[in-house]
Amino acid sequence: MLTRRETSLGVVLTALGITGAARAQANTIEINFAHHSPAGTGNDLDALTFIEALQGSLGDRVRVNYFPGGQMGNQRELVEQARLGTLEVAYANSPTLSNAVPELGVMDLPFMFDDLDHVERVVRGDVGQMISRLTREVLGLEVLGFMHVGFRDMLSKNRLMRLSDFQGVRFRSPEAPVYIEMFRSIGAVPVPLPWGDVYTGLQTGLIDGMETPAIYMHSTRMYEQAGYVLRTRHINTVEIPVMNAAFFDALPGEVREAITGAWVTAAAANRVRAEAEPEQAYRLLEAEGVELVEVDVEELREAVLPMRTAFEQRVPAGAELIAAIAAERA
Repeated sequence: MLTRRETSLGVVLTALGITGAARAQANTIEINFAHHSPAGTGNDLDALTFIEALQGSLGDRVRVNYFPGGQMGNQRELVEQARLGTLEVAYANSPTLSNAVPELGVMDLPFMFDDLDHVERVVRGDVGQMISRLTREVLGLEVLGFMHVGFRDMLSKNRLMRLSDFQGVRFRSPEAPVYIEMFRSIGAVPVPLPWGDVYTGLQTGLIDGMETPAIYMHSTRMYEQAGYVLRTRHINTVEIPVMNAAFFDALPGEVREAITGAWVTAAAANRVRAEAEPEQAYRLLEAEGVELVEVDVEELREAVLPMRTAFEQRVPAGAELIAAIAAERA
């Protein structure tokens, strides 16, 4: 039986056959919010901050039923549920969305961003507006905000320092073309796997490594199966809370404002945490016996540069998007 971690805001009504649109018309608005990340991770903390802020704004007018930790499916499945309206809110990101909206793949091109300030200027500017518009037009999802997951490093069973060391190494790749191309560009073998299968993949030898922000290497205990953190900071990831657009549009204006405002509150807390998390994660991992490895990042950067040209050729607005991100550099 599916377990549920439910805040004081909510009681699930789906068993009664009440649709999201119908709930939006009731005196109390029901919102089901599910995500794939374990309790205690950044995504979970951001979600709880959002729920608390929303309750502070609207009180009992809105009730949120909260399902963290993949209780209702993996990230791709949850985004699809939000599209269909069987779930109101989920976390998306550019790897998840870029298969349907290839323009969003620009956010995942390796070494595109300098730091968190650069990322924020981009998502608050024309590129962020484009992401929001296309996500709604193509997928029927309302973008509620942008949250920092952070710059990604690699975790490996072996010490890899030079480009030549990556040849033939099997890395778990998110199920997104940009990540697959990145690993091929540096000579590694991408193995697309859902997030929930990564630990077992390392354990069984299906893969030799994976990549994610270092804090997630620790919180998911991936380091138990691979003892080297390669400090590459190759891609930055933003998590994008999304809501079924038809449900969002049916809400009263003041409720829509409260929802977006609550995500602004969550984003402010998220940014403070995102600044501190990498060094904190490195310390935690070292305490577990993990070795931090300094990689020749310039070799990797050079190897993946052709990906930008390929993106410009494949995506009609590709060159403009890459230029827009470059223009936001300090």
